[in-house]
Amino acid sequence: MEKVITQFFVFLSLFVSGMTLGIVFDFFRVMRGRKRFTKIFQSILDILFGVFSFVLISTVLLVSNWGEVRGYVFIFILIGITIHYKWVSNSIIEGYCIFFILSERIVSTVTETLFKVFYIAIFPFKIVLMPFFSGINKLIGLLKKLWKNSNKWLKKLIFRFNKKD
Repeated sequence: MEKVITQFFVFLSLFVSGMTLGIVFDFFRVMRGRKRFTKIFQSILDILFGVFSFVLISTVLLVSNWGEVRGYVFIFILIGITIHYKWVSNSIIEGYCIFFILSERIVSTVTETLFKVFYIAIFPFKIVLMPFFSGINKLIGLLKKLWKNSNKWLKKLIFRFNKKD
């Protein structure tokens, strides 16, 4: 009886690891569909998925059946992946899409709020230092005009001295 329970545990763990691979693959698929990544970053994501798959499968194999790789290992992992894609994948993808939409909204709301708080915090300093900055802005504008005109004056001087009468 103990042998049957052990085999059931092995089959169940392989089946669940196949489902887990499908769930993680759906995450990468949704993330890749929502954001356009560069080819290098997509390659890095593919490598990360491969490393995750290897670590998951090897850990499950070591824990469940002492690392023995047999035909039923691949069969039950494929059954888990197939059942995931037949019945669970669409709802997982919808959940991930909702998660990404909500996280994007939260991030944008938080950043907008932080900018507003920053503006409110700086506003008194802006009022106090406005005359100083307006004077600096006038000085910068004057220096820009002088710089533009100095280029014209330098060109006139250079060409004036180079002209042969």
